[in-house]
Amino acid sequence: MASSGAMPLSGIRVVEFTWVAAGPATSKLLANYGAQVIKVESTRHVDRARWAGSFRNHEANPNASGAYLRINDSKMCVTLDLRHPRGLALAKSLATQADIVVENLAPGALKRLGLGYDALRQLRPDVIMMSLSLLGQAGPYASMAGFGDTGQTLSGMTYLTGWPGRPPVGHAGPYTDFFVMPLAVALILAALDHRQRTGQGQYLDLSQTEAGVLAAGTAMLEQAANSRSPQRMGNRHPYYAPHGIYRCRGEDRWCAIAVTSDQEWQALVAVMGQPSWTVEARFATALARWRHRDDLDRLLESWTCLYTPRELMARLQAAGVPAGAVQDAQDIFTDPQVAHIGHLQEVNHGEAGTHCVQPPAYRLSETPARISSPAPCLGEHNAHVFRELLGISAGEYAELLRDNVLS
Repeated sequence: MASSGAMPLSGIRVVEFTWVAAGPATSKLLANYGAQVIKVESTRHVDRARWAGSFRNHEANPNASGAYLRINDSKMCVTLDLRHPRGLALAKSLATQADIVVENLAPGALKRLGLGYDALRQLRPDVIMMSLSLLGQAGPYASMAGFGDTGQTLSGMTYLTGWPGRPPVGHAGPYTDFFVMPLAVALILAALDHRQRTGQGQYLDLSQTEAGVLAAGTAMLEQAANSRSPQRMGNRHPYYAPHGIYRCRGEDRWCAIAVTSDQEWQALVAVMGQPSWTVEARFATALARWRHRDDLDRLLESWTCLYTPRELMARLQAAGVPAGAVQDAQDIFTDPQVAHIGHLQEVNHGEAGTHCVQPPAYRLSETPARISSPAPCLGEHNAHVFRELLGISAGEYAELLRDNVLS
């Protein structure tokens, strides 16, 4: 959805020293609401997301990686060699003309280059800087290397994910990288509000692992209250049954069903046509169903396998039984709800061609998000940013190109 009026963050400039996921995804949301976002990269150390794929026709291209395209739309990109004194000076000029600086490099990396918060606020006292690291900027583990998959292991999520008696499996992808996005944006907006009221900038230190602890559910409460660490249960629930993922018609097709009350159980029984096994004593009460959940799941799946996931979901939801089709990527592209809300929007990229990007997963009625442009090619906006925004002369720009400063 495009906005014809002023965007909420119009006039806000963001400079990002980011790579892979957490940092780029955070600044993407700011860009979708009108912030001018300038991503600083280097041809010498290309953002890993540019090589992560997927690539159209499996032809590797750093300007056409799906991993990069989906979280860098609506931005500009410049390239700088930060090992070159002039490159570092240009980076500092950009950062001190920014309202917000976002980084998710190794803790201390920007500080060692003279681009840390203390250095930048000497030049711009009201600058807001956010660091999105795995474990925060200080402490015994702060320098540990890792991505969101490491964050989920350290936060306790991986231990809880999997089947009883089997090794943990973890969530697909770098979970905490994307889990921290809305938290990071909320912090930045709060800092902007604080600056508007007081004129003061501030430093925001967000640990992905600490944020990931929030996703561990009640595990921390159970440990604190009862000195017991919850164990892996697969898709089952400690109190409710049936509760799980059930096989449907077709190859590797499934539907989630979560019955949490006698009313929902009776509704499920009615949808199934009241088979005789449902009135047996072992399924008469919630506790009995939970105790005999192995038999219950086996009998229930003999019925669910007659339907496709979406058919089953529709029948159960119509009867008031919580159920959801287990969808793969292809299903999402054809999901009527996703289509209705316009969550997948097509853009045309010069090298990647037409592809879908995702706007924020929430809608503001008066100032909706906007996908203003596809993700930038490496160094695509060098001339615009350095010539027009920083005011560098044509001669000096030519020197920067000649001396490989813009690389």
